[in-house]
Amino acid sequence: MRRCSPRIRARASTSPIRPLVLVVTGSGAPSADAPERDRFARKVLADAPGIKEIRIRRSEPQRVAGAPGHEILADAKDLKGETEITVAQWLRFGINGHIRVLALVRKSAWNELYPRVRAVRDGVDPR
Repeated sequence: MRRCSPRIRARASTSPIRPLVLVVTGSGAPSADAPERDRFARKVLADAPGIKEIRIRRSEPQRVAGAPGHEILADAKDLKGETEITVAQWLRFGINGHIRVLALVRKSAWNELYPRVRAVRDGVDPR
């Protein structure tokens, strides 16, 4: 087993977060009422792992892959440090459930990585 020196370990623990995309299916979905979907999306985002101090920039209905959905774009900080990150959450609603795509990216890298994050979102297809 290899061990890291304390100096290497300290550098690794203070490095900025790596981009992360989570794709999750969930049971239950709100009705087609836009305000209800907005509340649902905000509640789901509030439970996002690893982030704090969430400030929503935009929250709006949006079609995702041709299905009804909701998009939230927000700023936040990672839970372990003070790294500023951009959070994008897309929900795609079905009859009995939803698909959630959550992207966490360093704020400084967002413009560069946004097209790749959208490609992942658009590539998710329920079976």
